[in-house]
Amino acid sequence: MILLKKLIIILGDLASGKSTLARVIANKLNSLCLVKDDIKELLGDRIGFHNRDENLKLSQATFDIMKYVVRQFPSTASSIVLESNFRPYEIKELNALSVELSFEVYMIVLTGDPEVLYTRYVSRNPERHIVHQSVGLVDRQKFFDSLIKLDEYHFSQNSIVLNTTNFTNLNLPKILKFLNE
Repeated sequence: MILLKKLIIILGDLASGKSTLARVIANKLNSLCLVKDDIKELLGDRIGFHNRDENLKLSQATFDIMKYVVRQFPSTASSIVLESNFRPYEIKELNALSVELSFEVYMIVLTGDPEVLYTRYVSRNPERHIVHQSVGLVDRQKFFDSLIKLDEYHFSQNSIVLNTTNFTNLNLPKILKFLNE
């Protein structure tokens, strides 16, 4: 039996707990974890940016780095966790890359009550790295407009959608079982 490497993609709405969940899962699975915000912050500190367009280029470079690391992932390792608010075209690229590299894809999509997510977003904003504040604090309507529209994505057959309105209600053993099936 050939064991496929697993590409675990965690995506979802702003302030839905993607980074937290990605780190927990990677720790439990003893996997490499790439969190988009962490990489973008490093690039922003080193390279800097002066406007929104340059900030978007940092985001694009971050995604390119994530794909590069996936390509370099050793065949002896079992899984890698990627976290970001991936766009539909990025998911298509990751799906194509997974086929090319013989990864089995698992996707975990985090959503929640928009009002709760917006409250989290607003409360965390003052502590966020400057690289995440290039557009300033978005208003409630723009935030709601940015929420994931599931029908725009092409998810792998191994996908689950989790409601993180109350993050403490997540069933980690059930999530880990899903990833190990």
